[in-house]
Amino acid sequence: MRKIQCADCGKHYDYDVDDFCPRCGSFNPPPDSGATRLEQELLSRFQRPGNSGQRSRTAAPRPTSGSGPELRPGRSHGARLNGCAGCGPEKKKGGAKILVVLLVVLAAIFLLPPLVEQAVQQATDIVDRFSGAFVPAEEEPVYPEGWYESYDAILLSNGQTVTVGGAWEPWLPDSYLESHPDSRCVAVGLWVQGEPAGGEAPIELWTENGERYLPVELPAEVTEECGLESLSLSDGLPDEEIWGYSFYLLPEEAAGQDLTAVLTDGEEIHVALEMDWEE
Repeated sequence: MRKIQCADCGKHYDYDVDDFCPRCGSFNPPPDSGATRLEQELLSRFQRPGNSGQRSRTAAPRPTSGSGPELRPGRSHGARLNGCAGCGPEKKKGGAKILVVLLVVLAAIFLLPPLVEQAVQQATDIVDRFSGAFVPAEEEPVYPEGWYESYDAILLSNGQTVTVGGAWEPWLPDSYLESHPDSRCVAVGLWVQGEPAGGEAPIELWTENGERYLPVELPAEVTEECGLESLSLSDGLPDEEIWGYSFYLLPEEAAGQDLTAVLTDGEEIHVALEMDWEE
């Protein structure tokens, strides 16, 4: 029989009967256990069932002969008291690793694409900002001498100012179209300011294959029904700008070609028209 006194609560008990204090559950190795005084103090303070740091109201059961080797004071008792060393803690650690990996995968799936897209967009914006600083401004098309764009004001030698606008296919009554089969009517916008000097040449319409067409006079009932006003250079007024249309009848095969309005003022003046052909 080895009588010992509990270092925590002071109870005397038989170590050969109870390895742990029956009152508080502390483990108190006997003096003849071979442990140093420091080890005995540490074992008595920290090696308790469950290792919870609180006093247990019931003593830990004494191992029986069929439950494994009898516990004796030593440095490996802590691992035995806490169960299988390498089982519980390792399982918790492995589970934590799996959770971390899962969180990383989910973050890569849901967070990485938007971040990459945002970074690419920012990089594109920066490149565009810097590249835009070195791109020269878009230059106006350069035409040869005697060429103008649609809606350019042209000053003629007789003092008139003429502006030739875009071209389009107006709606015409079926009765008129039936009398001109296989023809396409083209209306060219015209603005004229200034009194004519007399003998002004008509504005011709050229197709890209070199064919030339003179303006035609539509019947008054046709222009009235269509709401169109016919106009030529000879209709100009001295102090007022007037506008209307110059009409042309082109063959069906001319459809789709680029058109040019040509004025004659000593020399030919070409105006590249913006044409909208109907399908």
